[in-house]
Amino acid sequence: MNERYWKDKSLYHVIFSCKINTNKISEATFQTLQLNSQIASKWTISPPCHYDDNKWDFEGVAQNVLISGIELISFRLHNYENKYMKEVNNAS
Repeated sequence: MNERYWKDKSLYHVIFSCKINTNKISEATFQTLQLNSQIASKWTISPPCHYDDNKWDFEGVAQNVLISGIELISFRLHNYENKYMKEVNNAS
């Protein structure tokens, strides 16, 4: 999904999703950080949050992106489906 960024119409807000090959938080965290190191060299990572029914999530943001033209990038990793991600997945 992509759309013009509301603060600056010359920029785009792009959202995509990908699957991680595990449901274990430690393995998912490691895989995500390995992938993210190829996109940006420094990330600000929030601590994982745990919820009922063994659900969890964590997120991070980086501004020193290694890909030309991208100014800011963030991610959210979770082992549950939420309304927002259903919309993103249906748009693709």
